[in-house]
Amino acid sequence: MDCAKISLFKNFEQIGYRKLFKAFVCKILLCPFCMTRKSILFGNNLFKIMKYGTEEREFEYIHLVLAQKKCKITELESVIDDLLKAFQKFVNRDIFRKKGKGAKRIIKG
Repeated sequence: MDCAKISLFKNFEQIGYRKLFKAFVCKILLCPFCMTRKSILFGNNLFKIMKYGTEEREFEYIHLVLAQKKCKITELESVIDDLLKAFQKFVNRDIFRKKGKGAKRIIKG
C-alpha cells in the first residue's frame, strides 16, 4: 500500500518527456509497482546486450521457445529431461552449427 507514494520525476521540457528519477519502493517480490519497474530494467539491459552483440560482435540471435503442457510434480524431472533433449537436438542441427558461434561454448561447458 505504501509503495512508491513518494516519486520524484525529472521533467525534460524541450522534448516533452518526464522520467522517473527516484522512488521510495518496498522491493517486495509480489508488489505490482516493484515488479513492473524490475521488468522494465531487465528489458532495457537485455536490449543493450543484444544491440552490442549485433553491432559490435556481429552475432545473429535465435529465439527458441520450448513449451510443455502442465505436468504433475512427480513427472517434472522427466519433462525437464525431455526439454533438454529437444534443445540438444536443436543444437545439433546444421543451421545452428553454422550460425551458433558462442553457443557451442555454453552447451559444452
